[in-house]
Amino acid sequence: MSNALNIIPRAGNLKLYVIAGFPKGTAPAILKRLQDYFPSANMQFLGLPFGTGGAGLYGQGAVEALLRSVAEFAIRRRVNSERANRPAVPGRLILLYVPAPDEENLLTVFDFFCLPVPLKGPRCDSHRPDGWRLDPEVAANVVRDAIRELETGDRPAPNLPRNAVITLPPDNFRPERNAQTLAECLIEFRQGKLNMEEIEKAVEIKKFNNDELPNVLKGKKKSYFYVDYRGIVFPPADAETGDHGPARELSEDPNVNSIKIRMNQLYRRGTPLHPGFHHDAQYPNGREMNEDQFCCREHGDVLVSGTHANIYPNDVIRAANIKMLKR
Repeated sequence: MSNALNIIPRAGNLKLYVIAGFPKGTAPAILKRLQDYFPSANMQFLGLPFGTGGAGLYGQGAVEALLRSVAEFAIRRRVNSERANRPAVPGRLILLYVPAPDEENLLTVFDFFCLPVPLKGPRCDSHRPDGWRLDPEVAANVVRDAIRELETGDRPAPNLPRNAVITLPPDNFRPERNAQTLAECLIEFRQGKLNMEEIEKAVEIKKFNNDELPNVLKGKKKSYFYVDYRGIVFPPADAETGDHGPARELSEDPNVNSIKIRMNQLYRRGTPLHPGFHHDAQYPNGREMNEDQFCCREHGDVLVSGTHANIYPNDVIRAANIKMLKR
């Protein structure tokens, strides 16, 4: 891939920094300078040129091209690492972007799989407050300083804990009937309107015993799981026997939605998810689902009946008895 700088990483330690929001005259120079700044680090830098900002910074074509480049890089390496039973590569995925009025065009496409970090440039002329991004040296120093700050405080786990709130399926987990979905909460968190503590407090967690969830606890006395407004329990699948298969490579010419679905299967806020990880959503006490409605990112609204539904972090749903609603 011509737009990524090739630095050989140790397996599992690679961090992919995606650089967005710089024009053609600046973007390549930033990538080259970053290689000079971090010559021996386990980092990869990837970026494509964006506009000058006159008619909006994050146009659809440029955003989608960057997404495809990230997917081409990340999915192939992640699939290969899982096949070889090695730590996930990349082990961290961070989006460094220039803030702009139309930044949601970028952040919506990059969804929940990356860790978005807005860059803080120096004050410039009031007529062009983002003028710093047009100067290759200044822009590269801003990106460098942001990376150094992240490297100082960033010590993520190799994989997200299976019981972390943010591993829940965003479109399908709603804490209360009239409350926001987890997806809406995560968007507000990204926008600085909510903090993670507020999100965690809004999500109900209950203690269950083996009589209530025998197929989950399998003889264990008790455990805690998240519950939505319908009383559906979202226990994470058992790590030893419950995860279903490694990541798959994309088709020859995937659309943007297919790429987002696959990337959200692999990462959440820049940290790898366990291969095949999902929740076995079900009612307690042996109650079966009876055309309970969910939203599948592949097939739209679906009705599920039976003992449970496998719901993946990317909101893809699998079930023995599933009925697709007409779109």
